[in-house]
Amino acid sequence: MTTLLVDDNPDILALLEATLEAFGYSNIQTAASGQAALDLIENAPAPFDLMLLDIQMPLMTGIELCSAIRARPEYQFTPIIMVTAMSDQAHIDNAFAAGATDYITKPFQFEDIKHRITLAERASFQAEQLANNAVALAGDGVGSGAGPRLGIEDAIPIDDVDGVLRLHAFENYLAQMGRLEFSRTRLEILTVTNISAIFERSDSREFSDQVTDIAECVSDAMRSFAPLIAYFGRGLYCIAVSSRCTKTLAELSADIHAQIETTGLVYRDGSPVTVDFELYDLGKRSFISPRSQVDFVKRMIRELKLAAHASAPSMATN
Repeated sequence: MTTLLVDDNPDILALLEATLEAFGYSNIQTAASGQAALDLIENAPAPFDLMLLDIQMPLMTGIELCSAIRARPEYQFTPIIMVTAMSDQAHIDNAFAAGATDYITKPFQFEDIKHRITLAERASFQAEQLANNAVALAGDGVGSGAGPRLGIEDAIPIDDVDGVLRLHAFENYLAQMGRLEFSRTRLEILTVTNISAIFERSDSREFSDQVTDIAECVSDAMRSFAPLIAYFGRGLYCIAVSSRCTKTLAELSADIHAQIETTGLVYRDGSPVTVDFELYDLGKRSFISPRSQVDFVKRMIRELKLAAHASAPSMATN
């Protein structure tokens, strides 16, 4: 396993390197700037398996570096953990939006580093397996119509849409909010109520495209509030919105409807896609303590997953 550590503070680099070596990691390379890191990546004989990036660096921030790394196909699923003293929500949102798997705040506890790395490696592996399965199934669903297809309950990975995170990264984001004691956040659930009709009307690849297009409409409609979005399957999208969002559910719903109409979603044969949805607000509550917030987030994620997998149609082909 090869690991890349990036920080402009040589003391932090030395500390992280010694910590990882104590945990049994070897073949560790370090860089003192974003550009130096990109040079190492460019000239590496094989892709790095793990990266820890500082956020606050001159010339190129860790967030910009993370985004540049994620733009490389070979690093689509590599665990990238931000190590930072900056714990305000804007920086955390930006880090996850750029593709971070997780983050650790300074000053850090050694065991916390090990724990977050283990979780990030596991989550990235699971995300890669899910994406590979989705691509394989989508390919089988095109053409002859034979073979397996994506299920309506599958948490289809969505790429190249601003603010849309893979499911494991979104879960990490919510859990981190609890650890950082954010006193209030606005969480919303968008449910596509006619997702079964869209599913039955589409083959696997087309259904994946429709799920992605809907996510893009939501992202565009709420862009001014910097939403972070994840798809849980079965037409369920969870949205974390900046607490400065003052629009009502009715106003946000109208914005999303308008964006869907403007975009003009269509099936492969050119016929229009009708998207019916309901928007629920889970954010009108204060979290009294980090523990209560984490408990709420875990419960919400569990309920979403149960809803996404409930009453799923058969895997029969179209």
